[in-house]
Amino acid sequence: MLETYEFSITASKAKVRSALLDPFLFSGVMGHISILQVVDEATGEYVSPGKLIKPGRDFRVLYVFGTPDTKLHVVLGYMRGPEVSGSTITYSGKTDDHKLEWKAEFYLNDTNSAHQLK
Repeated sequence: MLETYEFSITASKAKVRSALLDPFLFSGVMGHISILQVVDEATGEYVSPGKLIKPGRDFRVLYVFGTPDTKLHVVLGYMRGPEVSGSTITYSGKTDDHKLEWKAEFYLNDTNSAHQLK
């Protein structure tokens, strides 16, 4: 299922870009992704964020689904990002059980009075 949303933000393109390039902020805003470990490019191993020497773009994450009123479902998985190509910022991921695979692409465009995030 593909869903597309378009909206305008009255913030500088640099601020929006900076926020989207922070994987910890991105996962927090998503609300269903908790980063557990990050690949350390210096060692090639997944480590806790506090032990990073050279952070990579691959993450071990915990996906959390449900609400306090329903049964919570948590599953381990991976997230990759941010991948930057021109004005596009992409994150992707999947669960270890392969039941969920996702991709989020953000296109930053300038408009006359505001910056647009699509």
